[in-house]
Amino acid sequence: GGLARAENTLAVERHGRCQVGRRHRDAVDQREGAVVGPGNRRVTAAKKIVSGAVGIDMLAGPSELVVLADGAADPAVIASDLLAQAEHDPDAQPVLVTTEADVLDAVEAEIRAQLADLSTAQTAVAALENGFAVGAADLEEAIRVCDRLAPGTSR
Repeated sequence: GGLARAENTLAVERHGRCQVGRRHRDAVDQREGAVVGPGNRRVTAAKKIVSGAVGIDMLAGPSELVVLADGAADPAVIASDLLAQAEHDPDAQPVLVTTEADVLDAVEAEIRAQLADLSTAQTAVAALENGFAVGAADLEEAIRVCDRLAPGTSR
């Protein structure tokens, strides 16, 4: 509702002012520093707010990650990589592509285990709902799937 929207707006404004390094809105007129790096929708909104007063690298969208794994991959590492994207933004889209059904099962179990200790689990779970896993018949099919999801990045 309106209260949640107001709180989100205030959070964005606070974040933007912190990025500028000042506490007062009128200080935004003084050009200082730059805001760089990834973030969630609030960070992007804050960058948009301060972009006239400080430099920014870019306005980023939600994080997307595609992990291609074969049977030699470590499920704990895969789960960590997927959660590292998912834990920062409920709009993130973590994707696993694998040629091994056992990897799908092991990564799913590892994600559940790691979520139990993750302070940002609520955000990560929301992002995981946006993601998915693909079981490919062989490596060539897995690469084709990755190319469709992230053109030009798999080779």
